[in-house]
Amino acid sequence: MQNLTYTLLTEDDLTSAVKCVVETFLYDEPMTKNLGITAKEFEYFAKIICEKMIEEKLSYICKDGSNRVVGFCLNEDLITNPPSGIENVTTKMEPIFNILEKLDKLYLKCRAKERNIFFHMFMLGVLRESRGQGIAQKLVANSIKLAKSKSFSKIVTEATNINSQTLFTKKFNFKELHKTDYKKFENNRLKVFQNIGEKYCKLLELNIS
Repeated sequence: MQNLTYTLLTEDDLTSAVKCVVETFLYDEPMTKNLGITAKEFEYFAKIICEKMIEEKLSYICKDGSNRVVGFCLNEDLITNPPSGIENVTTKMEPIFNILEKLDKLYLKCRAKERNIFFHMFMLGVLRESRGQGIAQKLVANSIKLAKSKSFSKIVTEATNINSQTLFTKKFNFKELHKTDYKKFENNRLKVFQNIGEKYCKLLELNIS
């Protein structure tokens, strides 16, 4: 068992956090690893996302005894502007943005698009060698407490694989509101996630008001 600490993401942790996001998502997240994105391309995306999350002060990380980030839950207000530099992200990520945007639009269709209502858990991950210690569960629990303390009403996440979907629904009672079938999803008329190995990308919600 590692000596673990949980803190809010700050500028001091940027480099280590970016490395953790790249190692976790590029090789393990089903959509990302399916699109042929290089480490350099994804590192740019991870950096601008982490910089944005540092500004919002809503994200939790887990660090080991050597002060290395081994897990993260990157959170934001759902009603927010995209990170600075998003226009320079590789076009290979377009299908990911499109599938997530589709789910978010369905969710917000009949809801007030106002800030400080929807707490968005955007990315959750733990390094492979640090799994099995309840890190993801603790990161989510801390994030829920933070959302409540900031007076958000709902927590929303797009869970891209069965493991995260099970964590959110079984451990924290998130409810499934919308889902997209990977095999049927088309980006520029191409079924880019046909062989992804997962069935659905799901939008889940937790009412905390």
